[in-house]
Order: sequence, then C-alpha cells, then structure tokens
Amino acid sequence: MIKCKPGEERASCLHLMRKMVAHLTTGQPLHIVSAVVIDTVKGYIYVEAFKHSHVQEAVIGVSTLRFNAKNQRLIRISEMTDVLKIVKAVPRLKERQWVRIKRGIYKDDAAQVEFVDETASSISLRIIPRIDYAHLRDKHRFALEGKKAPPPKKDFRPAAKLFAPEQIKEVGGEYRRDGDMYLFQGGRFTIRGFLIKAFPPTNIQVEEVKPSLAELEAFDDTLDGINFGQVSAELARSTGDVDSVSQRFAQG
Repeated sequence: MIKCKPGEERASCLHLMRKMVAHLTTGQPLHIVSAVVIDTVKGYIYVEAFKHSHVQEAVIGVSTLRFNAKNQRLIRISEMTDVLKIVKAVPRLKERQWVRIKRGIYKDDAAQVEFVDETASSISLRIIPRIDYAHLRDKHRFALEGKKAPPPKKDFRPAAKLFAPEQIKEVGGEYRRDGDMYLFQGGRFTIRGFLIKAFPPTNIQVEEVKPSLAELEAFDDTLDGINFGQVSAELARSTGDVDSVSQRFAQG
C-alpha cells in the first residue's frame, strides 16, 4: 500500500504501467505483479510483488508516489482478499440518473450519477457538499494563536451548499486546481461547486427517487442561460482564472 498525492491514484498506476512496458524492452523488467486503484481509498494505491524491495524499486521516479518507507505499508495476507473482493453487482445506472444516499452525513440527500466503475464496484455521484465552514474558521483562528482547535461537534451535519473557493479562503482553508476541478480535503469539486464522490452501491437508493423542485433547480447545469458543462470544458483547455468565474455563478 503506497501513499500518493490525493487525486493522482489512477495517474500513478498508469505511470507504473508505462514504466513496466519501458523496462521490458531493456531486459531489466520490474518485478511487480500488479498495481490497483480502489476508488474508495483516497491517497493510496496497492502494488503487488513478492518482495518489498521490488515495490521500492518500481516506485522510484514516479513523482506522484511517496518513496519513503514510512509511506509504504505491507498488507497482511488476511487483508489481501478484501482489497479485490467481489461484491454485489452494481445496478444498471445511467449518467445523470437521480439517486439518494442511504447513510452517513449525506443521508437522504439527492444526487446524480456521474460515473459507474464496475471494476471497483463503486458509483461516482454528483452531490451538493456539506462542508463545515465554522470548524474550518475555528481551526484557522486557533492555529494563528498556536493552539489546537476543538474537534467538530459530534453528529453535527453542516448545511448543503455548493463549494465556493472564495469562502474557503475567507475561513483559512486551502484548495488547489486540477484542470477544471478543485481539490479540497481529499474531495474533487466541479466549477459549479458540486462534490464528485464515490459511494458503494449498498449506500445508494436507486428506485423510486423523485427529486423535489428545489433539488431539480439546484442541479440544473444551466443557470441564467449559462451552460456550466460548456464553461467547464472551456476552462479545462485554458489557463484563465476559474476562481472568479465560479464565484460569480456559485449558488449559496
């Protein structure tokens, strides 16, 4: 189990694959068996080999992976089967289909299907995030005073609100850009402010989901005549200031 930059899990696996192919032509192949990404495990990838030294050798030069031994963990034999275990089949879903979350902080929230990964048995949903801005503000204030902020209130459920970069800055939070997406606290957010998050099929209600009028309006990609899908695609091809654009059109 190798630590990598959040959001770079798939890119790291592809880099390893290309490195393996390149080494085959040199007569010095890498001695790893496979590299696996689990969408529900953020910031890590799994690399299979017969020796730990083979893994260490393979990750050298892959900038998105952490080479230090403290960022690598051997998986116990009893846990290995859980990594690639076969789970209940993913229900047949289509893009933008309405679903609801069954458990957790997003319980009963409406969401739309973004992507179905049948190999990982997970479903990526587009959902309105619930970010605890008050706790972020407290953490920043206590940090300035050299103190540790108290933990968030137990069972507290923040309000559902689209991700707004300017508000994150105001409370001392930090985020970064990745193409037409924002990365914040391990999550990926669209320019419009939706969170793209993977859920197991068992945590998703598929049948008899009827969004309310307010939910339909909140998820509408066209606001005041502006097509956010088109805007997002254009920003991905440019180097313009996406923060000012998203702040103008983010609802909240």
